[in-house]
Amino acid sequence: MGEGFVERKKCPVCEEVKSESIFEEPYGSQLLIQYLESFYGIRGGVDLSKVREGIYELVKCSFCELIYQRYIPNDAMMNTLYERWLDPAMIYEKFEKNHAKEYYLGLADEVAGIIGFFDAKPADLEFFDFGMGWSNWCKMVQAFGVNVCGAELSQARIDHAKNHGLEVIGLSELSEKRFDFINTEQVFEHISNPRETLALLVKGLKNNGLIKLSVPNGFDIERRLKVNDWTAPKGSINSLNPVAPLEHINCFKTKNLDILADKVGLKRVKVQVNRALKPKEKIDMKEKIKGVLRPIYRLIVPNSHPFDTTYLFYKKK
Repeated sequence: MGEGFVERKKCPVCEEVKSESIFEEPYGSQLLIQYLESFYGIRGGVDLSKVREGIYELVKCSFCELIYQRYIPNDAMMNTLYERWLDPAMIYEKFEKNHAKEYYLGLADEVAGIIGFFDAKPADLEFFDFGMGWSNWCKMVQAFGVNVCGAELSQARIDHAKNHGLEVIGLSELSEKRFDFINTEQVFEHISNPRETLALLVKGLKNNGLIKLSVPNGFDIERRLKVNDWTAPKGSINSLNPVAPLEHINCFKTKNLDILADKVGLKRVKVQVNRALKPKEKIDMKEKIKGVLRPIYRLIVPNSHPFDTTYLFYKKK
């Protein structure tokens, strides 16, 4: 397998040891080499010697049906991946500085909807962003007058948050705090031990608090794997982004998230949050339609295609 990988011998959600292999490809194959060079080449670069001996294998849990990568990067490889192949300075310059205004309008809509869920003044609320990235969500929360802090592994992103006056805490400090809302946006697909991590977050949640789990949508992924188009754009019908090699090591559907939540004492609740694009903006008609329908789909059929995110809220039982 190569020195950069470790094997997961049981399901990271339900801990079932029985699984079925549904896809396997050596990292040294032309298919995955092309994918890695294409994806990471514009984000920092890729050292193929680190992965060439590895095997990309997806397995399906026999109990909860979670699809996950059997072999995942070890801690040293994770650090190389997220700090060098995904170079923070390059990522910030090429991507983070160039969000369209609709992106920020969507954040504002979401934060306003979450605040509206609570019967409290913004100044009396405590929010926490687990995996805060470049702090965009935290900055928006702060603008609404809510107390907010976050956690992040990347030192470059931690420094960015602190430079913008945001508090960054370690997971060890969670036991000392209680939050009304915990945000996890595109995080749990990256985590090798999602059950342990979610259990830790629940300890920092107030009894009437709320936690959001937002991950890539694993809907229809087995069909997409049969198509095997690694060039399909993110969000397209054949996109394999939910099982991206090395990074998206867990591929969730609503069922998997509900089981994961149940294991740590959470139950799903409906929250009216509108992250739709503003109709008055001059944007593509297709995006307008998706913007109008997105909140409806998330409430009625939260795991439905064509939207590429599974977006759910949970409270303590």
